[in-house]
Amino acid sequence: MDFEYGYITGVLCGRGHIIQDQKNGNYGVSLESGDIELIHFFSHCLHDVFKAKTKIHPLKRARNTTKHHILYCYSKETSKKLTETFKGTVGTHQWQPPAQAHTNQAFRIGFLRGFFDHKGTIRIRYKKSGTRFEKIRNIRTSSVNLRGLFAVKKLLLLEGIRCIIYRCKTLHVLDIEGKNRLEAYQKKLNFTSSEKKKRLENAIEFMTSNERRIKKSTTAFV
Repeated sequence: MDFEYGYITGVLCGRGHIIQDQKNGNYGVSLESGDIELIHFFSHCLHDVFKAKTKIHPLKRARNTTKHHILYCYSKETSKKLTETFKGTVGTHQWQPPAQAHTNQAFRIGFLRGFFDHKGTIRIRYKKSGTRFEKIRNIRTSSVNLRGLFAVKKLLLLEGIRCIIYRCKTLHVLDIEGKNRLEAYQKKLNFTSSEKKKRLENAIEFMTSNERRIKKSTTAFV
């Protein structure tokens, strides 16, 4: 269950929350997402690792046409164990991957999968370079927590996946760019979401219109 435990911690660093409401006696974890597939997989991991029960509710905000769901897992024991795992380093500004992510590969892969499932985006676009159009394809994530992103970069390097980190206004961005790096990501980590898996596949196979013409003409003469 190392992968599942790692996945839970990655989700919590990416988008989830540890609930510690001492005033009302509420403890556990929560997660909001527009992808019900990810919600159910997170629920599956919580059950496998902690035997915890979860509740999933539809959630629709004003001016938001995307149907989101929110998962609650009320469990003081789960909240306590996760807090101990993070050793207090969790939250938007101070999250850090648990120590196990640096020493246990299954835990590390689970952490990275969970983090990028909920915090990563895949982009496919053209960028004008002089008179030419250059194709750009990348997986990127951003955070105000620079130390956290550098820790994620170290974990990616342990799996042979290179990336860069740069500043963009008030945020720091981690960028995995280029076909070879995306292929390495797909081979080692990939995504849980069917939609993101397909988008990553499309990004790897992405060709400019000129490349498509060349491929088509080459195929015609074979």
